[in-house]
Amino acid sequence: MSIDEAFQRVIRGHWRLIAACLGLSVLAAIVYTQVQPLEYDAVGRIQLDSDLAVSNVQADAASTRVQGIATSRGAVEKALKEAGAHEDPNSFINNNIEVRRVGVSPVVEIIVTYQDPVKAAAIASSVTNQMLDFVNNGDRKSETDRATAVDANIAALTAQRDSLIPKLAVATPGQVLKLQAEITAIQATMDDQLKQRSDLAVAAAARPSAVLVDTVQTPATPNPRGRMQAAALAALLGLLGGLALAAGHEAVRPTLSSPEAISYALGAPVVGHVEADDVSGEAGDVFLSNIADRLALLGRRFGTDRVMLLPVRAADDALAEEVATGLDSGGKKQLAHRLPVSAMDGQWREPGPRPAAVVFAPRRMGAHELRPIQQLLASIDWPVLGVLTYDPPRPLKVATAPATAPVRGVA
Repeated sequence: MSIDEAFQRVIRGHWRLIAACLGLSVLAAIVYTQVQPLEYDAVGRIQLDSDLAVSNVQADAASTRVQGIATSRGAVEKALKEAGAHEDPNSFINNNIEVRRVGVSPVVEIIVTYQDPVKAAAIASSVTNQMLDFVNNGDRKSETDRATAVDANIAALTAQRDSLIPKLAVATPGQVLKLQAEITAIQATMDDQLKQRSDLAVAAAARPSAVLVDTVQTPATPNPRGRMQAAALAALLGLLGGLALAAGHEAVRPTLSSPEAISYALGAPVVGHVEADDVSGEAGDVFLSNIADRLALLGRRFGTDRVMLLPVRAADDALAEEVATGLDSGGKKQLAHRLPVSAMDGQWREPGPRPAAVVFAPRRMGAHELRPIQQLLASIDWPVLGVLTYDPPRPLKVATAPATAPVRGVA
């Protein structure tokens, strides 16, 4: 199957189905977005460091850390409780909280989406404050505990040293040397502890602190419903679904959607196309005469002396008879070069010694409708001059079936 034929059969042949799928999908998306409740975004913005990130990796690491803290179950449960929002924490974490960094800067936004703008602001404020408290204080406990231990050691060493100094005044020369050695050892240990205390103080002072850049405000404007985006996505899905249905229909029940497709299926050329409503009258005679001349030329090629018009559909036997009468050489023109034409319309027609067939088919039809004619042609072995297509009349004329139904095209 060529690309043109596939286009004709799938798209042009089922454009109504495709358009219906597309339209229904867009309509469903618009209705769905319209009935969804309005939501509001409350935003808290914090700065984690005063220095810019040197790479996207470093910036991502900082925002990931904030996300891990802000979306922790404990923090969200506390925020929901403080705001009076009765929501499932796990679902709220997955659907209502977003952490977004601003470029590669150390500034991070905590965004809470909720239907109630006041509660959205309360939840965002609680999560943001918990975030600040943890970053600035929560992970510094080890340093604080270490500094407290060093201070205790310094105090103990100082007291021990101070208790030995008065003994120097009353000690014997031998005891003085011993006391001086002890004091010197205590002082060396104190110096080491003092250095550790100084290093801890310098590290604590140099460590950056998270600060609140923007306080959380109660949102006044709801989020856009995203109607156009939803409609565009629905249109794409509807189009794909319509194409899939059309392709599936063609795979199960193929359609011959053009005269060229019918011609390809029969292996015979298209000799013309007639409008069923315009067969009669002078204009019909002129048009049919051109087709009759083509049949005469094709008849000479196959050496035939009679054309048998084989209608595909029994419902159009009357139309086939009317067209055959217009094509027949015994009509008004009385031209000798033309071939006699008879329609196999359920009545016996003498084919003569050298007949040839012309298939009379609607412009668009199912491939299964053509099989009886193909089987008939294979059995009688007549040459096929071509395919004559038509548009069915409006309303469609249905011929009355004879009392005994003969084999189509033969008797």
